[in-house]
Amino acid sequence: MHYLHPHQSVARPHGAYLLPRISTSRRVLAPPPNFRKSAWMPTHETIAEQDRQKRVMIHTRFEDADKDRNGRIDMHELRSLLEHACSDSLQGPLMEHWLSDAEVSRLMQRYDLDNSGDLSADEFEKLVNDGLLLDEKLADYQAAFAAVDRDRSGELTADELSIALERLGWPDERCSLDKVAELMARYGAVEGRLGLGGFMALMKDNMLDAREVQAYLG
Repeated sequence: MHYLHPHQSVARPHGAYLLPRISTSRRVLAPPPNFRKSAWMPTHETIAEQDRQKRVMIHTRFEDADKDRNGRIDMHELRSLLEHACSDSLQGPLMEHWLSDAEVSRLMQRYDLDNSGDLSADEFEKLVNDGLLLDEKLADYQAAFAAVDRDRSGELTADELSIALERLGWPDERCSLDKVAELMARYGAVEGRLGLGGFMALMKDNMLDAREVQAYLG
């Protein structure tokens, strides 16, 4: 038998290629002695507890809003809930009934999935999960609204909204005063002026981020 010297190479035919050497080791590197899981990584128990707390919050808000205790939330109760939630989160009172009937009706129609004219607990949960009652979201919406409301009147004109949408990159044909006025009318504008509630719904439907609006216009 012929033995190769350790440094002797094996001749190979012309055109042949050496296959890469594949390691068959299955050794798993152990973590360093001081390694530990990051504290921010949520456990299943933490996620479950957060979910439970959120559902308790939703249930509590539903019961608070259901003034007549019939297990449903009607338009008047929804208006009161939204207006009080916004007033509390914005650290200052808002004028009474700052949400127009058209704005409240539009929200009701969006979440009233069984067309009963009011909201069940499950329908109300969907509304909450969409972020309309989260304090930080409401504060962001209010700040974005203030950035668009150039004359500080508490209502948006077609001219103000047109300028804002143009700066946010909307195409010129959608930013004309006529088109913007039509858009505002669909969101409950009264006499050509749009309130905060309609502005919130408009932003959500058109996937406008409140913080981005602040960054561009603030």
